[in-house]
Amino acid sequence: MSYISWTPDHSVGVEIVDQQHKQLFTILNRFLEIAAHERGNVGNLSVLFENLRNYADTHFATEDELMRARGYPNRERHEAEHAIFLDKLSELEVGMLTGMAIDERVPAFLLQWINKHILVEDKRMGAFLAAQGEDRAD
Repeated sequence: MSYISWTPDHSVGVEIVDQQHKQLFTILNRFLEIAAHERGNVGNLSVLFENLRNYADTHFATEDELMRARGYPNRERHEAEHAIFLDKLSELEVGMLTGMAIDERVPAFLLQWINKHILVEDKRMGAFLAAQGEDRAD
């Protein structure tokens, strides 16, 4: 089952960012699929949270490097959104480890945040980076 699918609308116009977003969609779909079937298996869910967090860290570091290198004027706000996402992900993981059910709130938050962030903030960043000469996605 696919909870979120990559479409051309998700392209921000910067190859490395688009490739990482596609990978993030794959990881997120796997996370949500397993979480739906492993609600009681804290060990497996903990590994899923760790994988999602680690990839998000890697991806956010890439975006941060690009924004710094090109002087993106909204970098601080963009990075603050990344921090909010990582804090919420940690909060959800701690809640899961202390007995909170992985219910519809978790996938709803993840899917809503990823879609909104890519379609608004990352597109804005991508347009700026592309105008500054960053490698365009085809």
